[in-house]
Amino acid sequence: MESYFIHGDNVSPRWDYSHHINPPITQSVAFRLESAERGAAGFSEYAKLSELSEHPIYLYERLDEPTTGMLEDRLAAAEGGESAVTFSTGMAAISAIVCILTKNGDHIVSHDSIYGCTYSLFSNWMPRRGTEVTFVNMAKDGGWIRCIKDDTRIIYYETPVNPTMDLIDIEAVSKIAADINKNRPEEKRIYTIVDNTFASPFCQRPLLCADLEPAWEAL
Repeated sequence: MESYFIHGDNVSPRWDYSHHINPPITQSVAFRLESAERGAAGFSEYAKLSELSEHPIYLYERLDEPTTGMLEDRLAAAEGGESAVTFSTGMAAISAIVCILTKNGDHIVSHDSIYGCTYSLFSNWMPRRGTEVTFVNMAKDGGWIRCIKDDTRIIYYETPVNPTMDLIDIEAVSKIAADINKNRPEEKRIYTIVDNTFASPFCQRPLLCADLEPAWEAL
């Protein structure tokens, strides 16, 4: 039996690797464009991120390329997500999503035991851009809910926690955020971000547990 996580959709409108035991690895940084019109079509296609072309026009590796695309498709399917974006490091992913979802004057509630580099990001760098972070023990009891304010935009935590291996109830946290969001306008809604170092999709799928409200997972 084929393993989906290994082989994925071997035949898809975007590529056909059904006869490859291992999918090929693209090593090109830039891709040849036969005409200016093809280049224009490629950039136009890239601008429509919500639409997947059946015959993508690849321009530059940093924008999109087949190997990364296959990995992102596999991860999205494994996690039950709409899409996935891969980064060169976990901190790149965490920094990107946190900075995208917050601005000057916003607030983050974070579990008090998190990866050291994330703690440095929250305690040293986010305040420099005007984003306040409150650290609280989310595993101890429900008292952490009192830390949520009108300008709170993110609830951030790891589970299992690195390195203590404490577990935080993803569904319970998502329910709290969903209940608060019912009474908030779109621009003030709270997002949950779950960092996951240890658990595979076989054991833990935060996006499926958090189907009550917007959520992101950093792997």
